[in-house]
Amino acid sequence: MFLRLLLVKIICITLYTMAHAQMVLPKYVVGKSHEGKLLIKWEPESIAEWQLAQEYGYDVKLSYISKMGDTPLKVANVKALSSPAFIQAMVNVSDDKYNYYRSAHDFLYPEQALEESVNTMINNVVKTDDETVDMLRLSMVSYFSIYEMDIAAHTGLGLTVPYDKEGRYKIEISVNNQYQKEYILDTRKQNDKLPFQLKAEFSENVVKLYWNAKAHFDKSYGFFIEKSSDGIVYSKTSEQPYLCARPSDKVKIQGVMSATDSLQHNYRDYFYRIRSFDYFGHTSDNYEAVSGYGFNEIKYSPRIVMANQNEDNTAYIEWAIEQVDLPLIDYFRVLRADSLKGNWEINIDTIPKQTRKLNIPMDHATNHYRVETVPIDGNSLSSTPVFVMGIDTIAPPTPEVISAMIDSTGKVEIKWHPSEASDLWGYRVFKSNFADQEYTLINANVTKDTVLIDTTHLNLGIKNVYYKILAADQRNNRSPFTEPIVLTKPDVMLPYGAFVKKLEQATDTVMIHWNPSPSDDVATYKIFRRNLLSEREWTLIQVLDTNNVVSPLIDTDIVFDNHYGYTIVTTDVSDLSSEPSELKTIYVNKPKEKFESINEFSGKYDKRKNEVLLSWDVNDPQDVETYLLFRGQDKDKLSRYKYLDGDQATYSESVPKDTKAYHYKIKPIYKNGKGVFYSDLVSVAFPEGTNTDTKEPKSKKNRKSNRGK
Repeated sequence: MFLRLLLVKIICITLYTMAHAQMVLPKYVVGKSHEGKLLIKWEPESIAEWQLAQEYGYDVKLSYISKMGDTPLKVANVKALSSPAFIQAMVNVSDDKYNYYRSAHDFLYPEQALEESVNTMINNVVKTDDETVDMLRLSMVSYFSIYEMDIAAHTGLGLTVPYDKEGRYKIEISVNNQYQKEYILDTRKQNDKLPFQLKAEFSENVVKLYWNAKAHFDKSYGFFIEKSSDGIVYSKTSEQPYLCARPSDKVKIQGVMSATDSLQHNYRDYFYRIRSFDYFGHTSDNYEAVSGYGFNEIKYSPRIVMANQNEDNTAYIEWAIEQVDLPLIDYFRVLRADSLKGNWEINIDTIPKQTRKLNIPMDHATNHYRVETVPIDGNSLSSTPVFVMGIDTIAPPTPEVISAMIDSTGKVEIKWHPSEASDLWGYRVFKSNFADQEYTLINANVTKDTVLIDTTHLNLGIKNVYYKILAADQRNNRSPFTEPIVLTKPDVMLPYGAFVKKLEQATDTVMIHWNPSPSDDVATYKIFRRNLLSEREWTLIQVLDTNNVVSPLIDTDIVFDNHYGYTIVTTDVSDLSSEPSELKTIYVNKPKEKFESINEFSGKYDKRKNEVLLSWDVNDPQDVETYLLFRGQDKDKLSRYKYLDGDQATYSESVPKDTKAYHYKIKPIYKNGKGVFYSDLVSVAFPEGTNTDTKEPKSKKNRKSNRGK
């Protein structure tokens, strides 16, 4: 019976061994120091190695490692005992170890098996080739040697060596100079007091134990759970340890193992402790203990039988329980969530167990409720959720803006604090290009983000952009708007340029007539000049700010007989500059001496002849080509009258009847175009009653003057 139960328990080890090279040990060689001895165990890496070792045995070399080098201590050949010698070694074995010795012998020598069922089980479990059978035999031999170091030595898989010096030892193992294995054992770094973190979950007639085995995987083959009713005398809950030699991937990652034990009585204290069991058959002195008791569990969840909304915006909740659970209940509590999949939080706690109904104030629009039974012992049980709609007319608070900025590319970023409203639906953001115009909603769907990323055009000539934000809850109650968030756009538009209208020479200066820029952000005007005949670069001759806009500007630093060009560059407050204005040029001549053409121009009336006599005196008469005479009865409305010969100096004409006066001017026209010169106005009045009808005489001079018309 023992053998059958043992084989069933380790069949998983056998199957794992068939799929992997490793047998039972965590490494092919392991070592331990114990009571002045070095305990060494190993496993073959293959069936071929094991078959060779049965013939030649294992050569074991032991050396002490120091700073001076390795010091050889022992060389031994370890070989499995023959079947008779093995049976003889079992004679004085204690009863609790005998079955392990016998089973190890029978799997090592199945032909001489002491228990016939071994061969029967081998044939029933493994019906394949010889190598698979040998793999099963080897894994079983390795397994039984775990429980007694002498079994490992008798099967040729272990060695015990006395030692008297702490330190590092090198263990080298081979078979007929093949299958080299090496292990470094440091007797100073052995730690048998590894933590277990044992925890217990007691329930009705059952306890489940958990412990962290991660630190033990390479040092312990398994764990023994021990149980006590008084905390003094303990006994094992199982003759075989809970194995950690082959933990699953999940256990390897989490490092947690568990065991379950039944409790004969509820409400009675039980004590449990855990010890590790290593690969050399030793149970650790180190242990951890827990205690607790089983208890009767509540069987039924509470049932909500009514859930309504009251006019005062409270939720009326009424529930029922099975009376059989009443003695086991400690209290009730109500849990609330915004949705069935939301975070359930305790809304009302420690409700007396006699209570079956409540009015619960509702601060939210949507409310899901559960009633939970909290027992004196054990886990709570919860009712099926119910839904109650709340009345909500309270808007969320106005968002509080943290920061707002706009960069040189037009990217806008606005941040605000998250709303503390539990029923927040989201935020709406509005935008305008003008402070006094309507804002436009820019997010059709509300957002719960508390950062706005937007873009705005910088080339529209608009200085600012404006934003407002509001918060809305799930009933669409809206908070007041934030104060307008005003962002000044970076100035990327060049200012409109000023321009030169006209250049005019005034003796030895140039007068620059110009118009300023219409832009409202102008900082300065820079006026440049270049001598087009001799200079390649422009010269800054004047800088004006907007408080000193003077036109015309006067440039005195000029040289006669040179050709000059002028332009203006406009700069705004962002230090952006316009293109230079259209080039205007002027040729600066030497100033000419003032030429006076007419020295005298006069006229008189001869009453006897009824004639007007005009006479004049001009400078450079020899250069005069012709004279142009102007006449009119109104001194402000003279018109061209006659051309006179250039050699004339007088002119006369008859006065028509009823003419009161004539007004005259004369203009000499020079052959070389010296200039445009007019005489002063000469007025000749005629006394009333003196005028007669007299025909105008046509002298030779008069006829000659008509040539100029």
